[in-house]
Amino acid sequence: MSRADKLPSRLRILIWIALLIPSHGTAQAQFQVVHSFGAPGDGVGLLDSVAVDAQGNLYGTNAQGGTYNLGTVFELSPDGDGNWTETILYSFGTSGPQDGNSPGGPVTIGSEGVLYGVTSAGGTHNFGTAYSLTAGPGGWSETILHNFIRQEADGLLNNVVLDATGNLFGSAGRFELSPGSSGWTFSHTCNLVRVCAGNNYANTALGPGDRLFAAGNSDGKYHVGDVYAVVPTPNGWQVGDLYDFGAYPTDGQIPGFGPLVADRAGNIYGVTSQGGSHVCGEGGCGTIYRLSRQPNGTWQETILYNFQIISAGTGFNPIGGVILDRVGNLYGTTGYGGPCGCGVVYRLSHNKNDTWTYTVLHTFMYTDGTLPYSALTFDSHGNLFGTTLGGGQYGVGVVFEISRATDGTN
Repeated sequence: MSRADKLPSRLRILIWIALLIPSHGTAQAQFQVVHSFGAPGDGVGLLDSVAVDAQGNLYGTNAQGGTYNLGTVFELSPDGDGNWTETILYSFGTSGPQDGNSPGGPVTIGSEGVLYGVTSAGGTHNFGTAYSLTAGPGGWSETILHNFIRQEADGLLNNVVLDATGNLFGSAGRFELSPGSSGWTFSHTCNLVRVCAGNNYANTALGPGDRLFAAGNSDGKYHVGDVYAVVPTPNGWQVGDLYDFGAYPTDGQIPGFGPLVADRAGNIYGVTSQGGSHVCGEGGCGTIYRLSRQPNGTWQETILYNFQIISAGTGFNPIGGVILDRVGNLYGTTGYGGPCGCGVVYRLSHNKNDTWTYTVLHTFMYTDGTLPYSALTFDSHGNLFGTTLGGGQYGVGVVFEISRATDGTN
């Protein structure tokens, strides 16, 4: 008689059930809450992802809180023993009524550690600002690079990306800020109101040749979202539509507001927060998709994963986009799902035959965060960092870390 035959029959059944579940496992990854926001004087309203510098320090923004309750830029520094120290680098409102406030997106790290970002309010016209923060002997100082006006309305909940020559692009590909001897020059890169104006929730991704990739969540041919590129040409920036969601009943709908990513072959990856083959509540559970450029110049969509129904417990409604590791695996979060509906962190592993395997890396339980709406970030060691909008010690969000999964796939 084998050892398996000696096990109680009920236990043998449970083991066989576990072995038959092929794709929705939980990898052995270590989770840690880096910081819980909401203590007196701390920031609240963690709306986007964190940036990581070469030393492993994390940088991000809070839409509220700080000295004047107008938002902060913060730094989280590791001590080498698993503990982290928060430093508020800047509290918006420090420079007076015309300072920016309510930073909605992450920060971008430039040369010599300069931080760049946008606010959704404040500034000379109270329509937001683009700013930089520079470290000095007396602490960090802010410089307003641009005060947005009503017609631009560019700052809301968006990031900026930096190219190799020091130009900033932001707001779903709608503007460029170029440094010069007399300051920064603002110019529109996407002037098509139908395309650009409806994309306040789409972060900008910088592709090859300074192409700007973005996804709109309310426009397109079928009015459920599209992916487009803003491309530099000798005659100025041109906008090209790559794909319109909703072309067939089980297609994805409503792209998430996280950034798009491109692999070395030029394929584009992203998520839709709704649509797909499964229904969650009144809408679809969402998808992970790939767009591949065809020889005739068109782009073909492939649905890599359809998020499952609520009862599956594996997460649904992804919002924050995906990121790629060095071997082509995708990582992201779902805003909802799991035992308490608090969301999950997942990996979509790329197999040799171009199939994909979905794995839950962490399930949130509110005390360690809830509503992970933002994209993840890698550090130089392959560890993942992310944010949640709620939960944690004070109920208003956390920054978390997930160490590299130990099953050898990433």
